Amino acid sequence: EAWTAVKEANDIAVTGIKQYAPAGDLPSQFLGIPVGSVGDKAQLLLSLPCDEIDAIMRRETGLGQTGETYLVGQRDSTLRSNLRLKKEPTLLVLDADTEAVRLSKEGKTGFVAGRNYDGVPVISAYAPFSFGRDWNIIAEQDLSEVMQPLWWLMVEIGLFIIVLMVLVIVQAFRTGKQLGTRLIVL
Repeated sequence: EAWTAVKEANDIAVTGIKQYAPAGDLPSQFLGIPVGSVGDKAQLLLSLPCDEIDAIMRRETGLGQTGETYLVGQRDSTLRSNLRLKKEPTLLVLDADTEAVRLSKEGKTGFVAGRNYDGVPVISAYAPFSFGRDWNIIAEQDLSEVMQPLWWLMVEIGLFIIVLMVLVIVQAFRTGKQLGTRLIVL
Protein backbone atom coordinates (compact mmCIF):
# COMPACT_ATOMS: atom_id res chain seq x y z
CA GLU A 1 0.00 0.00 0.00
CA ALA A 2 2.83 2.42 0.88
CA TRP A 3 4.64 1.56 -2.37
CA THR A 4 1.54 2.30 -4.44
CA ALA A 5 0.80 5.55 -2.58
CA VAL A 6 4.34 6.86 -3.10
CA LYS A 7 4.31 5.79 -6.75
CA GLU A 8 1.00 7.55 -7.44
CA ALA A 9 1.88 10.78 -5.59
CA ASN A 10 5.64 10.71 -6.23
CA ASP A 11 5.83 12.13 -2.71
CA ILE A 12 6.01 10.95 0.89
CA ALA A 13 3.05 8.79 1.88
CA VAL A 14 1.83 7.25 5.12
CA THR A 15 -0.41 4.20 5.20
CA GLY A 16 -3.28 3.72 7.56
CA ILE A 17 -2.84 1.44 10.55
CA LYS A 18 -3.74 -2.12 9.58
CA GLN A 19 -3.01 -5.61 10.78
CA TYR A 20 0.16 -6.77 9.04
CA ALA A 21 0.51 -10.53 8.49
CA PRO A 22 4.36 -10.65 8.38
CA ALA A 23 4.37 -9.02 11.84
CA GLY A 24 2.07 -11.67 13.30
CA ASP A 25 -1.06 -9.65 12.48
CA LEU A 26 0.06 -6.84 14.78
CA PRO A 27 -1.22 -3.39 13.85
CA SER A 28 1.36 -1.63 11.69
CA GLN A 29 1.75 1.58 9.72
CA PHE A 30 4.27 2.43 7.01
CA LEU A 31 5.98 5.56 5.73
CA GLY A 32 7.08 5.59 2.10
CA ILE A 33 9.63 8.04 0.74
CA PRO A 34 10.59 8.36 -2.95
CA VAL A 35 14.34 8.12 -3.47
CA GLY A 36 15.97 10.14 -6.23
CA SER A 37 14.02 11.73 -9.04
CA VAL A 38 12.11 8.60 -9.99
CA GLY A 39 10.04 7.55 -6.99
CA ASP A 40 8.32 4.79 -8.93
CA LYS A 41 11.59 2.87 -9.20
CA ALA A 42 13.25 3.52 -5.85
CA GLN A 43 11.58 4.00 -2.50
CA LEU A 44 12.45 3.83 1.15
CA LEU A 45 9.73 2.13 3.18
CA LEU A 46 9.80 2.40 6.95
CA SER A 47 7.62 0.69 9.52
CA LEU A 48 6.19 3.18 12.01
CA PRO A 49 5.70 1.39 15.33
CA CYS A 50 2.23 1.82 16.83
CA ASP A 51 3.83 1.51 20.28
CA GLU A 52 5.30 5.00 19.94
CA ILE A 53 1.89 6.50 19.15
CA ASP A 54 0.43 4.59 22.08
CA ALA A 55 3.13 5.86 24.44
CA ILE A 56 2.23 9.44 23.55
CA MET A 57 -1.53 8.90 23.72
CA ARG A 58 -1.36 7.03 27.04
CA ARG A 59 0.37 9.83 28.95
CA GLU A 60 -1.48 10.75 32.13
CA THR A 61 -0.16 14.25 32.73
CA GLY A 62 -3.02 16.61 33.58
CA LEU A 63 -5.72 14.04 32.83
CA GLY A 64 -6.63 13.09 36.41
CA GLN A 65 -7.83 9.60 37.27
CA THR A 66 -10.40 9.22 34.47
CA GLY A 67 -8.98 11.32 31.64
CA GLU A 68 -7.57 9.86 28.44
CA THR A 69 -6.70 10.79 24.88
CA TYR A 70 -7.13 8.68 21.78
CA LEU A 71 -7.03 8.77 18.00
CA VAL A 72 -9.95 7.80 15.78
CA GLY A 73 -9.97 7.13 12.04
CA GLN A 74 -11.62 9.57 9.65
CA ARG A 75 -13.45 7.00 7.51
CA ASP A 76 -14.78 4.98 10.43
CA SER A 77 -14.86 5.49 14.18
CA THR A 78 -12.37 2.76 15.03
CA LEU A 79 -9.61 3.66 17.46
CA ARG A 80 -6.11 4.17 16.06
CA SER A 81 -4.54 4.02 19.53
CA ASN A 82 -4.99 1.95 22.67
CA LEU A 83 -6.78 3.43 25.65
CA ARG A 84 -4.86 3.90 28.90
CA LEU A 85 -7.85 2.93 31.06
CA LYS A 86 -8.50 -0.37 29.27
CA LYS A 87 -6.44 -3.48 29.96
CA GLU A 88 -7.29 -5.17 26.66
CA PRO A 89 -6.10 -3.75 23.30
CA THR A 90 -8.49 -1.28 21.67
CA LEU A 91 -6.41 -0.36 18.60
CA LEU A 92 -8.43 -1.25 15.47
CA VAL A 93 -10.96 -3.01 17.75
CA LEU A 94 -13.09 -0.48 19.64
CA ASP A 95 -15.62 1.66 17.78
CA ALA A 96 -15.95 5.11 19.39
CA ASP A 97 -18.97 6.58 17.64
CA THR A 98 -19.53 9.52 20.01
CA GLU A 99 -20.71 13.08 19.51
CA ALA A 100 -17.14 14.39 19.91
CA VAL A 101 -15.89 11.97 17.23
CA ARG A 102 -18.72 12.92 14.84
CA LEU A 103 -18.03 16.65 15.30
CA SER A 104 -14.30 16.16 14.78
CA LYS A 105 -14.91 14.13 11.61
CA GLU A 106 -16.89 17.14 10.32
CA GLY A 107 -13.69 19.18 10.65
CA LYS A 108 -14.78 20.99 13.81
CA THR A 109 -12.69 21.72 16.89
CA GLY A 110 -14.17 22.31 20.32
CA PHE A 111 -15.56 20.96 23.58
CA VAL A 112 -18.74 19.04 24.26
CA ALA A 113 -20.43 17.40 27.23
CA GLY A 114 -21.69 13.99 26.18
CA ARG A 115 -21.08 10.29 26.63
CA ASN A 116 -17.91 8.37 25.82
CA TYR A 117 -17.51 5.02 24.04
CA ASP A 118 -18.73 3.23 27.23
CA GLY A 119 -21.74 5.53 27.72
CA VAL A 120 -20.16 7.36 30.69
CA PRO A 121 -20.90 11.12 30.94
CA VAL A 122 -17.72 13.03 29.97
CA ILE A 123 -16.40 16.40 28.91
CA SER A 124 -14.61 15.94 25.57
CA ALA A 125 -12.22 18.12 23.62
CA TYR A 126 -11.94 17.16 19.93
CA ALA A 127 -10.10 18.20 16.80
CA PRO A 128 -9.15 16.82 13.37
CA PHE A 129 -5.53 15.69 13.26
CA SER A 130 -3.34 14.84 10.30
CA PHE A 131 -0.16 12.76 10.25
CA GLY A 132 -0.01 11.58 6.69
CA ARG A 133 -3.52 10.26 7.30
CA ASP A 134 -6.62 12.08 8.45
CA TRP A 135 -7.42 11.18 12.04
CA ASN A 136 -9.31 12.75 14.90
CA ILE A 137 -7.87 13.35 18.36
CA ILE A 138 -10.15 13.18 21.37
CA ALA A 139 -9.34 14.05 24.99
CA GLU A 140 -11.95 13.38 27.61
CA GLN A 141 -12.50 13.16 31.35
CA ASP A 142 -15.44 11.85 33.36
CA LEU A 143 -17.93 14.59 34.16
CA SER A 144 -17.98 13.54 37.84
CA GLU A 145 -14.23 14.17 38.14
CA VAL A 146 -14.45 17.48 36.26
CA MET A 147 -17.31 18.71 38.44
CA GLN A 148 -15.86 17.58 41.80
CA PRO A 149 -13.90 20.82 42.49
CA LEU A 150 -16.97 22.85 41.53
CA TRP A 151 -19.14 20.79 43.88
CA TRP A 152 -16.72 21.46 46.76
CA LEU A 153 -16.73 25.16 45.91
CA MET A 154 -20.54 25.19 46.04
CA VAL A 155 -20.45 23.43 49.45
CA GLU A 156 -17.97 26.00 50.78
CA ILE A 157 -20.04 28.90 49.45
CA GLY A 158 -23.19 27.35 50.95
CA LEU A 159 -21.52 26.99 54.36
CA PHE A 160 -20.25 30.58 54.15
CA ILE A 161 -23.78 31.83 53.39
CA ILE A 162 -25.25 29.84 56.31
CA VAL A 163 -22.62 31.19 58.75
CA LEU A 164 -23.18 34.71 57.43
CA MET A 165 -26.97 34.38 57.85
CA VAL A 166 -26.56 33.14 61.44
CA LEU A 167 -24.27 36.10 62.23
CA VAL A 168 -26.75 38.56 60.66
CA ILE A 169 -29.65 37.04 62.63
CA VAL A 170 -27.68 37.12 65.91
CA GLN A 171 -26.69 40.74 65.27
CA ALA A 172 -30.30 41.63 64.38
CA PHE A 173 -31.52 40.14 67.69
CA ARG A 174 -28.82 42.03 69.60
CA THR A 175 -29.65 45.30 67.87
CA GLY A 176 -33.38 44.72 68.36
CA LYS A 177 -32.89 43.95 72.06
CA GLN A 178 -30.81 47.11 72.54
CA LEU A 179 -33.38 49.25 70.71
CA GLY A 180 -36.23 47.65 72.69
CA THR A 181 -34.47 48.31 75.98
CA ARG A 182 -33.90 51.97 75.03
CA LEU A 183 -37.56 52.41 73.97
CA ILE A 184 -38.78 50.97 77.28
CA VAL A 185 -36.52 53.38 79.18
CA LEU A 186 -37.96 56.35 77.26
